[in-house]
Amino acid sequence: MAQNAVDLGSALTCFLNGEPERFNYIPKRDVPDRYRGEVRVLDNICQRVNSGFYLTIPGMGVVQERRLEKWLIYQEADRQEKRSGRWVLDETVLATLQDDALKLDPNAAAAPNQEQGSLLRDVLSPIAELGVQREYLKYLPNDQ
Repeated sequence: MAQNAVDLGSALTCFLNGEPERFNYIPKRDVPDRYRGEVRVLDNICQRVNSGFYLTIPGMGVVQERRLEKWLIYQEADRQEKRSGRWVLDETVLATLQDDALKLDPNAAAAPNQEQGSLLRDVLSPIAELGVQREYLKYLPNDQ
């Protein structure tokens, strides 16, 4: 779970597959010894999710989306009752996944530039690819 290649949706799926509901309200010292490793993995996943370690891949969501929604509903109910479980997921981090905010509109995305091939372009292409392509610059924030 500490690999860069793991996306947010997969991390949350792993988190939910660990059945965190079983241990969410049990104090750390009361977790049975045989489950402490599992609980530590859930701790690590939750910390990484909340810190923004896992990136969202557009179109890749959580396999158990309803279960995640249920988790967030209970989390909100806990907040209203002034209590907290062991794992509290940051809703602002999850918003990009839930709203699919990073998904590009296929109609708005321009097709890659179809450039004419040439011997010079073929020879210089390894050097040209080292820079940032103009196509990607349109996704920068406006203040830069």
